[in-house]
Amino acid sequence: MERLTGLALVRLGRYAEAIQAIERAATLQPAKSIVRSWLPREMLQALLSAAPTFAWVRYQLALVAFEERDFDRTVALAAALAEDESAPVPVRTAAPELLCEVARCRLYREHALKEIGHLLERSENRMARPAAELFRGLIAFESGALDDAADAFAVVAADSSADLTNRVTAARGVASFRARLGNRPAARDRFFRQRSELSMDVPAQPKQDDRVVILTAADGRRFSQIAPRFVASALERGGGAPIHIHIVDPTTESRTVLDEIRRQMPRATIGASSEVAGHAAPRPYDAAARFLVAPEVLAAYALPVITVDIETTIAKSALAGLDDFAGCDVGLMIGSRSRLAYPWNRISASVAYFSPFASSFEFLFDVGTYFWDAYDPSGKIDGWRIEQNALLYALNRAESARVRVRDLSSTAFAGLIDGEKPTEGKAKGPQRPAARRPSGDAQASQSPS
Repeated sequence: MERLTGLALVRLGRYAEAIQAIERAATLQPAKSIVRSWLPREMLQALLSAAPTFAWVRYQLALVAFEERDFDRTVALAAALAEDESAPVPVRTAAPELLCEVARCRLYREHALKEIGHLLERSENRMARPAAELFRGLIAFESGALDDAADAFAVVAADSSADLTNRVTAARGVASFRARLGNRPAARDRFFRQRSELSMDVPAQPKQDDRVVILTAADGRRFSQIAPRFVASALERGGGAPIHIHIVDPTTESRTVLDEIRRQMPRATIGASSEVAGHAAPRPYDAAARFLVAPEVLAAYALPVITVDIETTIAKSALAGLDDFAGCDVGLMIGSRSRLAYPWNRISASVAYFSPFASSFEFLFDVGTYFWDAYDPSGKIDGWRIEQNALLYALNRAESARVRVRDLSSTAFAGLIDGEKPTEGKAKGPQRPAARRPSGDAQASQSPS
């Protein structure tokens, strides 16, 4: 209550009272002092003008600057807070997190790793353990020490009280990361058992000249909100490719809406399948469902399949660039290796390509096996980014299994959809570091490459 009172007083311009309320709240609940306030930058700036030494508002402005990708401003504020002995402990320990994230987003991969390592050394006694383990895990992953990375990420996932992933939002996905599967045979059994409960309601018959199927999936409870727009875009710009929609937990309304879509868009070839999952944590399952059902769709149509996030729209013909995939088993949007990304952000799940060949099926079986090893239907484990972690796991196994994988970002598929959910937020281009110096100066002195 004190925190909300303080925020309200800031909005009213009653800064002295606001500071007192915010400080009382920080005393009662220290962790709340680093929760994003969502006050506009102008209001925070006005408070800073009235109280230039108030650590809370300086940290809030650092968060805003980072969100706006004003990295110089972020570093200036966060570096000062990290050295400010008078700043509250939660603020001082959170400031190095921002410095590490700036280095990760701003620098080329090799330089980012060095800078983060340097920051960890300097902040060893200041950074909270979950944050330190997050960045140590990232460094371990990049060096190929997968077990060390998994151990470090497990520390982050286990300490939900730190609320780290709400501050370092790109770190969401840490709880669903696995370097090794816990019980691969059991997970694969769960995958095939769930597939056996699938209902292929209307397997549309492809036309003789069809070359590819667009596959998407949706939660039945949200189907009416998102499916019509997606289907309309696929019909208008998808090049006439058949569409297959998989519905998780179908409802009477979702069935009615699907029938209405078919009636209103008679030119569209729309197949459908459904399953009753009934999980307490539907979101991770819905996000992965199109990959889990893809083997059945490949078998039903005997055509290549393009999986697409239903919350996007088709921007151009799905036939564009298909010839580039001759002899290819799988196509994925793989992030540039010039940037330092968390494992779960390496691959965008918005668009993927799968051929109707055996290697593609094996790749998808690995995706499904990983999913069922990491997914907790009860919702007790955060399943965020689980589909991207699963794709990365399958990609790593594909290298030894000789699955032919192509990066879609270098093909015509790169512009297939609008509204793509990027692997990371947009940022200014990676930069080269200056000679080593205190982090704030080093960051501020860099120029875009």
